[in-house]
Amino acid sequence: MAMDIVLYIQPAYNCITKQIEYAEVLIRRYRHIDGVNRILKYVNRCNIEMQFDLDVIKEVCRYMHGKELPYPIGINLCAGTIENEHSVNYIDNILKEYSIDYSDIIIEINESTDFNSDIVLANVNKLHQLGIKVALDDFGVEKGCWGNSSAV
Repeated sequence: MAMDIVLYIQPAYNCITKQIEYAEVLIRRYRHIDGVNRILKYVNRCNIEMQFDLDVIKEVCRYMHGKELPYPIGINLCAGTIENEHSVNYIDNILKEYSIDYSDIIIEINESTDFNSDIVLANVNKLHQLGIKVALDDFGVEKGCWGNSSAV
């Protein structure tokens, strides 16, 4: 049974190469809440960043399962998720559960993430070791969880 979550997927176009590089997941509904700003306020107010991110990853994997997609899928992570020492293990388990190829996922990390944190650096290294690409995302939303990716 699918959770109450609505995802949109938009292409990330490289203006230099004039090619679509990947597709980025956008969230438009979560737990009966519509609209990015309302969802973001709810996630922050309830302090459920990691649960939210894992729900999104699980729904993306459910969508991807058994499909051959032409591009990798980019998924934004809230800073609190990548700053949690267990987050990569949870992500790894979800990808395994749905038999998702790690190279089909790009994790987009908020630019406000504490990159001086040993946990963040260890998690980025673990993601790379698994074969998952990591991108810096310029969220443009104060304390936010989503935005526009600036690099892959």
